[in-house]
Amino acid sequence: MTLHYAIATMNITSAIIAFMVSAFAYRSYNTVKEKLLIYIGLAFSLIGIGVLMKGIALLFLSKRTLQIAIMCSILDSLAKILAYLILVLMYTIQLKSLLYVVPSVLLIKFLLINPLSNIIAIFLLSYIIFHLIIALINKRSYLTLLVLLAFISMLISHLILIISYYKPSLLLLVSSNLTQMFGFILLLIMLISIGRK
Repeated sequence: MTLHYAIATMNITSAIIAFMVSAFAYRSYNTVKEKLLIYIGLAFSLIGIGVLMKGIALLFLSKRTLQIAIMCSILDSLAKILAYLILVLMYTIQLKSLLYVVPSVLLIKFLLINPLSNIIAIFLLSYIIFHLIIALINKRSYLTLLVLLAFISMLISHLILIISYYKPSLLLLVSSNLTQMFGFILLLIMLISIGRK
């Protein structure tokens, strides 16, 4: 199995998990009527679409489809940034502190350079993690801890990707994909737990 097939498989698996997170978020919303879950569902739908497009493009990668694969990779980055912005806005509105969102919204125009999009993703994920830590301090909950660990995993995934740009390595690329997948699985576990309550 060549490298692009392995990464394509991990991306497609991550997309399936992201779609499951989205579906369980919408389903959990119907159970507990927590508006936050609608935004999680929307965000992970976007992430799932981006990762799936990139995975499928890598699956059929050839000299003829290289431009399509590059475009799908850029669209995946844009989908993740948009999803993270939705989550940032959700947490900001929830805490009624819109002043912190403006810098992240203004950075959206710089998304065309992939390492930069990962830096922006790290910025947005850091903001989300900050609010989750506050939520965890205020209300110690196993489910909040799972969400926090999931977003920390996604942040680590983007950190590993940045390192891989400057020190290309198959191990770093695989580690990034597996760390992202782990974060998605943690969110899925949390949403399944909500659905069982």
